[in-house]
Amino acid sequence: MDRGNQIAKLRTENEELKKLIDRQVWLLDEKRVAKNVLLTYKQNLLDWADEDTEIRNLCKRVLERHVVDGDSHYVPSVVDLVDKLVKIIEGNRRQSKVI
Repeated sequence: MDRGNQIAKLRTENEELKKLIDRQVWLLDEKRVAKNVLLTYKQNLLDWADEDTEIRNLCKRVLERHVVDGDSHYVPSVVDLVDKLVKIIEGNRRQSKVI
């Protein structure tokens, strides 16, 4: 192989290596972005769990513990608990108007 062909081959290999390096840099960047998304999601889940616990603890001031905690067959959602609280408030309003 003559010198010109060797240089052309090295240039081709060099370009291929540049493409591979660019691809690797892109993949590393995508991995970083994905990791940040997962960390944000994890933090959101932890925040949600803390808020859910706090809401349930507040509900226990008005509703009986077994109503808030549920049982092995059914645990009420926060929406279900709010619905129960609203019904209590509405019932109290109706009683107040009657008296």
